Amino acid sequence: MRSVRTPVVLLLALAAALSARPARAQEVARVYVMTPAPGQGAAFERALTAHAQWRKQAGDPWNWTVYQVVDGAELGSFIVRSAGHTWADLDAYDAGFGPTGGARFEADVGPLLARMTSSITTEDTSLARWPADFSKIQLVQVTRFHVKAERGQAFHATIQKAHQALVKANWPGYYAFASTVSGENGQDVIMATFHTSWADFAEPDPDFMQVLTAAYGKDQAAALMQSLDDSLWGWDSMVLRARPDMSVMHGSM
Repeated sequence: MRSVRTPVVLLLALAAALSARPARAQEVARVYVMTPAPGQGAAFERALTAHAQWRKQAGDPWNWTVYQVVDGAELGSFIVRSAGHTWADLDAYDAGFGPTGGARFEADVGPLLARMTSSITTEDTSLARWPADFSKIQLVQVTRFHVKAERGQAFHATIQKAHQALVKANWPGYYAFASTVSGENGQDVIMATFHTSWADFAEPDPDFMQVLTAAYGKDQAAALMQSLDDSLWGWDSMVLRARPDMSVMHGSM
């Protein structure tokens, strides 16, 4: 498995600014990972594209953004995500359009799938920065950090300290953090970073360790990195390409 950047550097480098959107108490998302059956990739894409058009015409009130995994974990799969909700929104959807949409999905797309998993995530709006024009975003890197249960507070404290250093240094980048609260990868901390092209993945100058060392000194910077490493039992990463042609979008993301 290949990653564009090391996870620790990517995690800390992009926690560099306060949210550009108004904070909400919680932003809940539903996320599906869909893997086409062998030999059914093209048919799956056609079916999901047609299904998205049906949802628009049938009055699905939610946006559903589709991404194709082009690198790393889950390569060849598709991520389908609806975000910006409250918990009450999930109840309303399940009592309204949800069952109708789900039944039609099973008929249109279900026979072409080898596997599908689902999860519910909540976004940490205090550590997010969104691009002004999301239509220019073509690639999203998603890193899933598997945090040890007993190290959750230490993990978040380390991120906050690095965040303070990077804000002071005015590092560039757009990102969002979320936590998995239900699903296959429960208890993960998820980081998404947003890019207009592959060129956006180049490391900035000065590099992360230079920024961290300037803020805290060599010894404390090393201790922060060790604390972060000690908080994880694993991680994986993938790069997604936006597929607006397969998405259900009523307005801006």
